[in-house]
Amino acid sequence: MDYTRSYLIDRLNHKELQVGDLVYYLSKTSRYAIKKSTIVAKKEIPFNHHTRPLGGCRLTLADGTVHEYDDIFDSKKKALEYIVADLKCSLAHHRMGLQTTLQRIAEDERLLALFEKKLP
Repeated sequence: MDYTRSYLIDRLNHKELQVGDLVYYLSKTSRYAIKKSTIVAKKEIPFNHHTRPLGGCRLTLADGTVHEYDDIFDSKKKALEYIVADLKCSLAHHRMGLQTTLQRIAEDERLLALFEKKLP
């Protein structure tokens, strides 16, 4: 198996998804809606040094949607695990932003109090 073909292998089960396989994907219109469909066509995308250093694969599903191979899950459980991991990452990011904002507010309040004291 060459390097570009290994890119197409499912990372968890070490099997390649094939035409006819039932797959799950996240809806493009609703952030965490999981949809189910069947692969009807598979198109390998050759690697390109500038835009696709690893190559890739596009899957056409029975419902007419087209997805990158990496955006597809072979079980609902894996799609749910992805959502949980994504939400945890999002929450950590927002908490960090909140802490930064709280620090800025505290600094501005300290400076405001300092300058208000200097007013006659």
